[in-house]
Amino acid sequence: TVAASLAGLGARRPLLSADGAVAGFEFRLSDTLMQRAQGPAQSAHLQAILLAMRATAVAGRVALTELPASWLLKPQAAPLLCPGMLICLRRDEASLEPAAFRQAVYAVRAGGAHAGWAADPLGGPGCIDPEPDFLLFRPTESVPIGATVQAFRSTVASMPRLCFVATDLQGLEVIALALTLGVRFARGS
Repeated sequence: TVAASLAGLGARRPLLSADGAVAGFEFRLSDTLMQRAQGPAQSAHLQAILLAMRATAVAGRVALTELPASWLLKPQAAPLLCPGMLICLRRDEASLEPAAFRQAVYAVRAGGAHAGWAADPLGGPGCIDPEPDFLLFRPTESVPIGATVQAFRSTVASMPRLCFVATDLQGLEVIALALTLGVRFARGS
């Protein structure tokens, strides 16, 4: 139904900075919507999320989203990208070659946005070719928050110049801890 698809589009959740201020917002498409969207529907979802993010970024706030890397190769993406956007690229597409992933990273950067991806939940930065502008940490059901916090510590120590973002954190104490460990932007669950 239309209502069900709209529920998965553009959820806006606040991102906190180290001083506790709202630094921006995360815009999220549901996994189901990303997996099912094809052709014109995929293009429409891409435009809707990038337009919402652009409005936030132009207003001086950070706008974060996670999208399949192949979506950023679509011609309608380039004119909507701008500084202030953090685009977390998904590599979960089996058919996406490493060269196409790199092309998506460069396309995001050409638009003035920052390109990153999700860190391995066990602490590794994941793929590093090319080097990301940021890493996204997110606790999972299989990896408890303690292991995620330890991943913050070890990765921040090994890559101090990189920007770190954490989402879906359980409680204000965990958000505060993540921010004190070097995470630049954090969001609770």
